[in-house]
Amino acid sequence: MEGLFAVLGLSHQFIHTFCDPDAFSGHFAGDLGAWTPCFIDVGLLGAGHAFAIVCYTLWLHYINGSKPDKYGLSGSWTRRLHWSCVAAAAAATVIPVLQLNARLAEQALPLSQGAIAPHEWLGLLAAAASFLLLCAVLLAELQSRLVLSRRWLLRLPLVLIASSELVKLRFVVAQQLASDGPWGYFFWLYCAYAAVQVYLAAVVLGCHRDSKEPGLVLVQEGQQQYLPLRGSSAQGGTRLLQAGPDVCPEWTAGLWSRLSFSWVSPLIKRGYSTPLTEADVWSLPPTDRVEVLEARFRAAWAQQLAEHGPQQASLFAACRASVGRLFLAALPFKLMNDAAQFVGPLILNRLLSVVAAQAAAAAAAAEGSGSSAGVSG
Repeated sequence: MEGLFAVLGLSHQFIHTFCDPDAFSGHFAGDLGAWTPCFIDVGLLGAGHAFAIVCYTLWLHYINGSKPDKYGLSGSWTRRLHWSCVAAAAAATVIPVLQLNARLAEQALPLSQGAIAPHEWLGLLAAAASFLLLCAVLLAELQSRLVLSRRWLLRLPLVLIASSELVKLRFVVAQQLASDGPWGYFFWLYCAYAAVQVYLAAVVLGCHRDSKEPGLVLVQEGQQQYLPLRGSSAQGGTRLLQAGPDVCPEWTAGLWSRLSFSWVSPLIKRGYSTPLTEADVWSLPPTDRVEVLEARFRAAWAQQLAEHGPQQASLFAACRASVGRLFLAALPFKLMNDAAQFVGPLILNRLLSVVAAQAAAAAAAAEGSGSSAGVSG
C-alpha cells in the first residue's frame, strides 16, 4: 500500500483526518489554533451536509405533492445543463466514498475497530448521502417535476457546503505545501470535488429564477389543498378550511422565525405583562385540527377495509398512511440532533487533551529552565 501511495505522489496525507493538531500547528493562531481545520471539517461541513439531507428530503416530499406548479425542460441547452449537474452531483457522491475507502485500505481492522473516529466516517457518508439525494432531486426535475417556489431548499445548502469546502481547500493546500511532496492523485481528486460543488452552487443560484425563462414549460398547475369541514359537500358550496386571525403564527412563519422561535415572542411578552388566559392561546393550524386528521384517518381506514376486509385490516397501516409523513419529516431533524449531541463531547475531549498536553509541555519546559539556571548558578 505504501508503494501504491508513492506511485500516486505521496498525496495520501489528504485522506487523513483534519482533526490532527500536529499537521496544522504552524498555520493557525487564535482560540481554536490547530483545531480550526477540524472545526471546519466536522462542525461546518458535517452540519451543512446534515442540513442538506433535511432540505433535500423536504424538497422531494414537496415536489411529489400536487400543490406547487410543475415545469418541464423543453430546450436542449437547458436539459444538457441539468444533465451536467446530475453528473457533477454523482461525482460528488463518489469522491467521499473513495476517500473513505482509501482510509480503510491503510489498515486491516474493521471500521468499528480501526483508527477512524466515528465523526469522520459519518461525515463522509453524510456527504455522499446529501449529494445522492441531490442527484434524485435533479433527476426528478428532468422528469417534468421542476418547481420554482421554495427553491431556497436547494440553493441554501449548496451555498453553505460550497463556501465551507473552499475554506477547507485552503487547509488541503497548506498541508500539501508543508509536506514537500508532489501534488498527486488524491489532491487533484479533492480539487475536482471542490470544483463540482462550486459549479453546482453557481448553476442552482443562477438558473430557474423565473417562470418566463426560456426552456421552461408549465406541465401541471398547482391545486388548492383543503379538506371540507364536517357537514359541507365536496362540490358546490364547499367551505375552505382557512386559518383565522387567532391561528398559531408558526403556521405562516418564515425560516428564520422557525429557527429562532421568534414567532412565540408575542405570547411570551403578553404572559410577562399579564397572566395568560385561554383566550390568549392561539388556535391550531388548519392542518392540525381534529376534523382534518379525522378525515384523513377515516379515508385511510376505509381503504384498509376495502382492500383487506374487517379481519385483515391494519390499524397501524391506516395510522401510517394518515400521519406517517409527519414523523418521516421529523426524522432527519432527530438524527441531526442526536449526531450533534454525539460529536460535541468527542470534540471537547480532543480539545481538553490538547490543552492538557500543552500545559504539561510548558511545565516540563519551565522545570528544565529552572534546573539549568540552578546548575549555572
